[in-house]
Amino acid sequence: MSLSNDDDAIVTEREVRRGIRDKCPTTPEHHCLAYIRHIEHMNLCDVRAARNFVHMTPDSSVDTEAEHWLSTLRDEFVPRQLSSSNVRHFTVQWKSPDGLDIISHDDYLNNFCNTFYSLVQYSILFSCASQMFVYCKVSLR
Repeated sequence: MSLSNDDDAIVTEREVRRGIRDKCPTTPEHHCLAYIRHIEHMNLCDVRAARNFVHMTPDSSVDTEAEHWLSTLRDEFVPRQLSSSNVRHFTVQWKSPDGLDIISHDDYLNNFCNTFYSLVQYSILFSCASQMFVYCKVSLR
């Protein structure tokens, strides 16, 4: 399987790849951020909750093809395209019955939201400053 074949890619993988490679091919480090969550001790037997976090087939088994595409995206494509400063990793523990919930994962959710907000804010400010610099440079000519 190759990441270059759009027909074989799952929708999420294709959207991320196109967003990074096609929409900002020269400067993804200025426009793209990746947030990667690793869930430890996930209970795949609890299908009702697990299917919210893992691709599953209609017979409730893990969709290994979809998982392959996403792991290739996460472990190979994203690190090749983005600098480590544009990628954030989060680890969270699975807690039954729902896997993740707002009460038992309050610290994780607050950390994620604060990190997301800060990085997006910085990215927007950087982009605005860059555009302002270009505008001023053109205006002075």
